[in-house]
Amino acid sequence: MQEVYLRRLIGDVHVGESYRTVIRHVISKLTGDYSFRRYRQIPRATRQKILRQVFKTHTANRKMYVAVMSGRLGSSRKPRRPRRSKDAGTG
Repeated sequence: MQEVYLRRLIGDVHVGESYRTVIRHVISKLTGDYSFRRYRQIPRATRQKILRQVFKTHTANRKMYVAVMSGRLGSSRKPRRPRRSKDAGTG
């Protein structure tokens, strides 16, 4: 199974969706419809690879979404605390 093809299938699903929804979507695209019987015909080792790739890719997509929405994308450092003013301690 090509990882690029799976990533594209997983990318069709919104990051807010559950893993179960993503798995159902991938299975339906691979088998033509959501047919558990057809899915069971895929060799077990291949099914496990597919599920691992689904979890890995969907988790990475969620992390990227959080980074984008929080404004941290492209920043490798944690946001710095604002500096205290020199006059801050006197009052």
